[in-house]
Amino acid sequence: MIIERNFNKEIVATITFITLFLITILASNFFIQLISKAYANNLNIYIVLKFMSAYIPQFVPPIIIIAVFLSVMLCFGKFFANNEMFVTLACGVTWGQIIKYTMKPVLIFASIAVVISLFISPYGNRTFVNISTSIRLDAILQSLQDGKVITPPAPYNDTVLYIGSKKGNQWKNIFLFKQPPGQDIYNVISAPDGEQIVKNYGIDINLTNANFYTFNEKTNETTAGRAGHLTYSVYNKTTTNPNITIKGKSVIKLIVDFISGSGLDGVELLLRINVFFIVLVSGLLALSMCRIEPRRNKYSKLLPAVIVFAIYLSSSMVLETSIGNKALPFWCLYITHIIFGSFAIYRLKKQDGKDDKTFVTVGT
Repeated sequence: MIIERNFNKEIVATITFITLFLITILASNFFIQLISKAYANNLNIYIVLKFMSAYIPQFVPPIIIIAVFLSVMLCFGKFFANNEMFVTLACGVTWGQIIKYTMKPVLIFASIAVVISLFISPYGNRTFVNISTSIRLDAILQSLQDGKVITPPAPYNDTVLYIGSKKGNQWKNIFLFKQPPGQDIYNVISAPDGEQIVKNYGIDINLTNANFYTFNEKTNETTAGRAGHLTYSVYNKTTTNPNITIKGKSVIKLIVDFISGSGLDGVELLLRINVFFIVLVSGLLALSMCRIEPRRNKYSKLLPAVIVFAIYLSSSMVLETSIGNKALPFWCLYITHIIFGSFAIYRLKKQDGKDDKTFVTVGT
């Protein structure tokens, strides 16, 4: 149908343009930040491009949500301003058909967003964390110098490390002091020899003939001992925020862990799928608030529509955060979709001529 092709062509082209435009702005801003960091850390252009390729996909689903809403608002605002919609409705096309024509491309972009959220974003998250860890490990290794006292990055910043001399992977005259925050116990470890082991998750030291001493400041209790071999972690990324690990999990891993009894993995899976419903409701909201009177500015309804859209997105994000923190049950995730989806359907039903007689008169 000619009308359907015209709607689809305008909506798809506008969504694509806005999406690429927003991605370009985001990528440019991130690239400028990376260039300064790359210069400070002596990173080559390959690492910078790999950083960007891992970072950008994580923001594509939110960008698609915004692009769908703005595209429907702008396209139908133009149709109404040019009287194209009134002519279309006068020819017998109902709002039900318009919804059907509009939601087809919206459904396609919603599917693209959920595929990216389920499969591409987790891979990008894992890659981003791995590259960040590699850069941090390089910085730690560069700081390990003879006769220098260093403090590893968080969460190991409660440790002070001293190396008497370092040659390759072999360390001499090693001293470690550790006092966990908020605790009255501190540990001291010394060893004449140690071997540095760099793995993909961090840096370990294999100490030989290590002496360890523990003192409790509150009870004045002490313990001392000696170990022929002792392994100590200077930095280990697996002890960082567990949400990073969950966000980097593949869909299959999430499903397997959820079946095994991990409720947090099930919540993460639902949150990734949730972007599909947000895109659909955003399209419906835009369609329900795009109608303007003849010969009015096509942007006249944009501001109030954006306010409603912002409330919807904010409410969804608050619920996602609360559910992710287990403050609310998972079914609360759909409350905003039901409320704002019902609001959009109610307005569309009115515009179909069942309740708004004035609209029928103008349309005819």
